[in-house]
Amino acid sequence: MIYRINNMIISVNIMAAAINYGIDFSSNMQSLDDDYLSTLAKLPKNYSEEDKFTLINLVEKFKVAMSYLHVNDHTKFWNVLKTILENEIIFRELVLIIHSDPNEYMKYEDFELNSIIWRFGVYNNFRLLLLQELSNVITNLYEKAKLFLHVNSSVAKKVVHQADRVSKFYVTQFKSIKVSDIIKEDNLIENCVEIVNSTIQMGKDSLKI
Repeated sequence: MIYRINNMIISVNIMAAAINYGIDFSSNMQSLDDDYLSTLAKLPKNYSEEDKFTLINLVEKFKVAMSYLHVNDHTKFWNVLKTILENEIIFRELVLIIHSDPNEYMKYEDFELNSIIWRFGVYNNFRLLLLQELSNVITNLYEKAKLFLHVNSSVAKKVVHQADRVSKFYVTQFKSIKVSDIIKEDNLIENCVEIVNSTIQMGKDSLKI
């Protein structure tokens, strides 16, 4: 049986497990100011140098992505988000296969399973964090349009069109990603698209468009 993994629940559960049996790595990440990122500063038991590099690399990618989003460079932001998503897909597929097939499960030592699950968890979390930041940007555009709605309707319409263009760009990019049948069944890409579409809908509802 293929386990359908709910993005939010599995990420919380995995990271909670990582924190329970992990070791504190936050002392090496003092440059991080965000509390929600510092919660990811845990490594799995018997972690490898590759696990350590994964976390450091993801933190750096997150910072770079946010710098692109801050200046509305959506192409470069997408490139970072896509890289993280594609890595999540690799480990998500492994987790799904391992959980669906006892024979696959038996192929791995405990420390290997811990590493696979942990990496899936951090890629999943960083992808969700970037999606949340993207949703905030789109929401802010609709809020800006709302401010202009009764003052300058033409400006409001331009801002709404901008929000629509940004949203459609990401929806198109997500849908262009090729995934295996097991990932299709897990609805990962559809969930990403739904997050963007829900943000659009809430924005339009706030304007009563």
